[in-house]
Amino acid sequence: MFYLIPLQDLLVSFFFKLGAPLTLLRFFLLLKEGVVIFWGVIFLFRKQPSVFRISLLLFTIYATLFIFISDLPIYYTLIGFRTYLLILFSFTIGEHLSNTVNFNTLFLKHIKTIFLFLLVFSFLEYFILPTKIWIDLFPVIEMKKVVIGLFIPQFYDTGLPDNIMGELTRRMIGPFNEPLNMAYFTVILLDFFVALWFFGRSNSSITVVIGSIILFFTQTRAVIIGFILSILGLIFKKIKIRKRSLLLLSASLFFGVFILMLFPKWFMGLWSSIFTTEGRNVGHIAAYIDGIQHLLLQPWGRGVGISSNSVGFATTNLSTENAFINIGLELGIIGMLWILSTLVAMLLRFRRYLNNQSSQVTGYLIVVSAYLVLIQFIFAGFVAPHIMTARILIPFMILLGWASSIVRTREEIKVF
Repeated sequence: MFYLIPLQDLLVSFFFKLGAPLTLLRFFLLLKEGVVIFWGVIFLFRKQPSVFRISLLLFTIYATLFIFISDLPIYYTLIGFRTYLLILFSFTIGEHLSNTVNFNTLFLKHIKTIFLFLLVFSFLEYFILPTKIWIDLFPVIEMKKVVIGLFIPQFYDTGLPDNIMGELTRRMIGPFNEPLNMAYFTVILLDFFVALWFFGRSNSSITVVIGSIILFFTQTRAVIIGFILSILGLIFKKIKIRKRSLLLLSASLFFGVFILMLFPKWFMGLWSSIFTTEGRNVGHIAAYIDGIQHLLLQPWGRGVGISSNSVGFATTNLSTENAFINIGLELGIIGMLWILSTLVAMLLRFRRYLNNQSSQVTGYLIVVSAYLVLIQFIFAGFVAPHIMTARILIPFMILLGWASSIVRTREEIKVF
């Protein structure tokens, strides 16, 4: 699955250019969702369910009720409902994977290969290859318009998305041909290397630096700020600050000052975008206000799909720049608080585990990674809707399920 997510659009768009049948292309575009739902159903009741799996199962059943009150055509409603199925079944798969012998070690080996591919392709695409590859080799936007009917605004006729330009320079888009997906997926991978380096299990400091640079090149503010917050959360997870924590904090400050001196105009543009009335945040704040107004007008929810990003490409919807408000618009305030409280409860459980267990315990690094990504994505969810995108939601929830099972197993052993 972690291989399929960055490769999917490249492969499908390439075969689209070669004239492959549309039915076959649609199948491969939906393959990751199909795999998750298929195996999620199989694993759902195979093992005694955890508290979090029960919570997500009840949440999904609750969401099912809102299929029937949606004003959307059933096709669009089911597209929106897919999100809630992926939350449950991805988490379930993650819980199952933690019981697989030597899976932790095997995964950490493969994650290096995936990150290397992401790194090489991104730097080639950004610094060396001409932009016409997005028309001649990998027409991702055209493919999605023709194959699944998505309306994706372009940056003129370049084959690049309309959000390609950042504050001053072009944003890094990687194999996704999209800076937001690039940033969210990169930070999930980067968290593993941060955990490896922070607890002295691997000399991955160069990888952490390169991954951080990639994040800055995507110019995705929600992910960048969330990443910084999560690092601070890791550094100060205990009152006694580790020597490596001080090193990381000092290196981060030095790196930040160095970049500020090297690219002062970029930082001024970023500052303007966030804190001035001329910046992009004005539109985001307006979307929050509009979403909250709609939520207060109908606090019990308006039905599944009404604020889904995927549905929004095909029909007018109420999507805001806030993933949790979007859920509230569909499932009401109860649904919004339900999923948010479940995520916060996982965060607290992970934090307690990290404080009480030795960093040499098998699976510790996985829980660290999940702890980091939870901080990042809870923050990002409040300022952007993209954590609910299928290709981001799947690895995110798999990681949470994986870490949750590790924590649960250790607690059961301790009680026994």
